[in-house]
Amino acid sequence: MLLTYQFELRANESMSIILGHLSYAAGKLFNVGNYERKEYKSLGFTSIPDWYDQKKRLKDNIWYKSLPAQTSQDVLARLSEAWKSYFTLKSRYEYRKEKGHLKEYEGEPHSPYYKKDGSHTSFKYLQNSIKVTSNQIRFSIPSRLKEHLKEKYNIKKDFFYIPLKRTFSIIKQVEFVYMDKNRYKVYIIYEEEVKPLKKR
Repeated sequence: MLLTYQFELRANESMSIILGHLSYAAGKLFNVGNYERKEYKSLGFTSIPDWYDQKKRLKDNIWYKSLPAQTSQDVLARLSEAWKSYFTLKSRYEYRKEKGHLKEYEGEPHSPYYKKDGSHTSFKYLQNSIKVTSNQIRFSIPSRLKEHLKEKYNIKKDFFYIPLKRTFSIIKQVEFVYMDKNRYKVYIIYEEEVKPLKKR
């Protein structure tokens, strides 16, 4: 059974810089993928590119490389889900319009918005990009970001860590949600074995 444990993280200066760059890159990658989908005709695509196409073709994009590979794939997967939801709503809207069932307040659905320039987007570290010990989680920093951190901030790190106040059996993913400069909501998705009830 999958469960969620959440807490607020107050990051120190170097961790704030690292997390800030990761959340910024996630928003930029989302916009790159969204632009391709919105402007697919002018870009020369014969159809709207899907998740499978984008995750392969964008792997050399600077924002894709600024995140762990699985994190980048997850950003593009969330974009894909947003577009699927849009198409479902659009189809429903057009059907109701054709049948004359639309209400005055029902507007036409819009395709997913771009993330605002300079904004920070939530991002996830999946199981293969983390290592768990008894009292902390270790997160890998992608090579492209490591180079940037070293050149601009003189931060020479291969990993960053967050402490744990409890133990978990199997952590499946960790999501970081930006609150402000040094505060993040952290959601740990973990697997817990369900023990059968003892028979009386």
